[in-house]
Amino acid sequence: MYKINYKICIVFFLLITNLLLSQNQVDSLKQLLQSAKTDTVKLRLYSQLSEVCDESDIPLYTLPAIKIADKLLNVFPSTPLQTKNLENNLKTKQVISSSKKSILNYYALVLNNQSVHEGNLGNNQAANQYLEKALKIQILNNDSIQVAGTLHNLGNNYYQTSQILKAIEAYSKSAEILKKLNKKTDLIMSYNGLSLAYRKQGNILVGIDYCLKNLKLCEDLKDETSKPGLYNILALFYFDLNDFQKVLDYSYKSIEISKKLNIKKYLANAYSNISKVYFKKNNIDEASKYLTLSVKLFEELGRKNELISAYNNVGYIYLIKKNYALAIKMYEQATQLALQQNSPLAQSTCYFRLAEAYYIQNNNAKTLEYALKAYTISSQLKAPYETQMSANILCKVYARTNQYQKALQMTNHYYALRDSVLNDSTKQVFLKKQFKYEYDTKALADSVKNVEQKQIITTQLAIQKAELKQQKIIRISLILGIVIIAAFLIFLFNRLQVTSKQKVLIQRQTQITQLQKNELELKNKNITESMEAAKEIQYIIFPSENELQTIFKNYFMLFKPIENLSGDFLWIKQIEEKVIIVVGDCTGHGVPASLLTLFANEFLNKIILQKQITSASQILEEVNIEIYNYLQRKQTSKKSVNEGMDIGICIVDKLTNTLSYAGSKIDLYSVNTHNELKIAESYKIELGKQQRLTNITEQIFLLNEINGFYITTDGLKDQLKYRSNKTKLGFNGFENFIKDNVNMSFSEQKNNIQNIYSQLIVSEKQIDDILVFGFKI
Repeated sequence: MYKINYKICIVFFLLITNLLLSQNQVDSLKQLLQSAKTDTVKLRLYSQLSEVCDESDIPLYTLPAIKIADKLLNVFPSTPLQTKNLENNLKTKQVISSSKKSILNYYALVLNNQSVHEGNLGNNQAANQYLEKALKIQILNNDSIQVAGTLHNLGNNYYQTSQILKAIEAYSKSAEILKKLNKKTDLIMSYNGLSLAYRKQGNILVGIDYCLKNLKLCEDLKDETSKPGLYNILALFYFDLNDFQKVLDYSYKSIEISKKLNIKKYLANAYSNISKVYFKKNNIDEASKYLTLSVKLFEELGRKNELISAYNNVGYIYLIKKNYALAIKMYEQATQLALQQNSPLAQSTCYFRLAEAYYIQNNNAKTLEYALKAYTISSQLKAPYETQMSANILCKVYARTNQYQKALQMTNHYYALRDSVLNDSTKQVFLKKQFKYEYDTKALADSVKNVEQKQIITTQLAIQKAELKQQKIIRISLILGIVIIAAFLIFLFNRLQVTSKQKVLIQRQTQITQLQKNELELKNKNITESMEAAKEIQYIIFPSENELQTIFKNYFMLFKPIENLSGDFLWIKQIEEKVIIVVGDCTGHGVPASLLTLFANEFLNKIILQKQITSASQILEEVNIEIYNYLQRKQTSKKSVNEGMDIGICIVDKLTNTLSYAGSKIDLYSVNTHNELKIAESYKIELGKQQRLTNITEQIFLLNEINGFYITTDGLKDQLKYRSNKTKLGFNGFENFIKDNVNMSFSEQKNNIQNIYSQLIVSEKQIDDILVFGFKI
């Protein structure tokens, strides 16, 4: 709410202050109200009381003030007002007397205060009506700053009732006015509103852009009071990007400033954000702790819209603890509150939560009922996050009830919505530059999952089609056989000679068939033996156990090819005082990928052993050139070869006691002596896709500061993401594995990662070659 300073009232309020200095401000104004004789003075006092009174008492002063203002304004001649073009109305300076201008100011003020009261009670429609009336009055009064404030409040109401497009329009108009007036402090609030509205719409790029604008404004103005709210918004965006550490960092910053300045609403939001992170990490105790703190503050502040989400989260805790009755009770309480608040988007979330609870209890009818409600509302509102969640639960219940066509439709809708929100290339570049947050791995994982899903469906349809065709052939063959046998029986006595000849032919055909069978068995045996021989040849690339024990103090390796031959390889050589460690992942797996590993081995021998190149970045450049030239030679006409290589290169220099690293799509993980996990990011383009690499970074580590290095191809990381609930490691499974095992020996780590692999493949198919190498020099 924007405060109004009126020059005409300065003397009046200074007089009140001087006369009633020892009394409470509200009591003083009440006493003056009792002695007031004119409606104009009463209007001023009522408006001032509505500003300083308790929130629950606002109608006691705003409603009488509105009646007085209506009565006073009827005395003045009416002035036509056009509200369709806001800018033109503000530019048109209408002649208004000073007395009428003062009345209009107070009138707009009480209307705004009454709208706040109605909004807190959940009467959003009534709140909007008061705000729209205030807006007309302020436009008539040519009060641009107050117009901007009322537009901002309208944006808030529209946002709470899920009218996102209207909210964006109101916030934008408010920001445009404030920008022209150079009101930077107020502009921060409008930008915050725009940031949240665009996030709710699924437009992360635009939303973050407004966050960045606010960061600069806060720094320019040295504005501490706006920072906790901004930090909470930034935490929400990082939550969308699954960067939970950043969520915690900004939430704790918000808590620190909110406690210092005693801003409870920001403190409650920060606690809520932290609880969401611990929910994601399956730390229910911590999640419950922070959730309780946020609920207590939201209830104290009467923040009903935030309470909807809070009650849903409380219900989720009961759901995890398998107390389904209490979970559903909390979800229903949240639903009732969402209906009271007239917030369709919140209703959609509540219905999704109820569907989830009933799905766990195998109540398919209730699940379908609430999931369809959630899906219908969120689809109409074009809310991508909520539609994505409801589509996912519908996919599950349709699959459970054997409605596979509908399940497939919901699956496709789910992946399309997820990719539309998170896989925008412009967004990735922007976030890489502004937030140093790396999207490529997640984007690749999402696209791989999508392609695999389509391939699985296509394969299943092809198998079904082949089975139907085979059954048709069998039926036709059976009918023909019966006809032939019948004909054979009828003419049996007349066709003895023909039968004899046929017998001879059958015997010959049997011999031919047997010969063909023997040939196939021999070929199959030769192929199997050739594959085993090829496997032995390929494994020559890998270092022996003796070599590994000689070079490393501690190490472990997990190597699980999906087939006999693998596209992953480990290449290690010691040249004088340097140890070169190379981990590679060639496109695909099986025979094609294994052939490329042999070429990679030759390339590395040529570059490192023959050319004596021992710089990680130079080796990376040279390998890219070799692979690029190799692929160009394979390329025919306009058809491109879908091959390439991911690679990670470590150079250990025992003289300088350092390790240098450079890589392409394979990152290096390190744990320092304080058990802190750091990720050295790699070049994000697959080798062989372009002739030259640009801006290659080579990162240096002091060995005496590092407890261990870890380097892995994408096989294990993708497998963990595929069914993260099986190992409880979450979406960033490999990083969480390192954190959980940082205090263990490498032999214990090897056992643990082997156990994780065993758990993964018990109930699901391995999707790619897996190679993990951990070591300490």
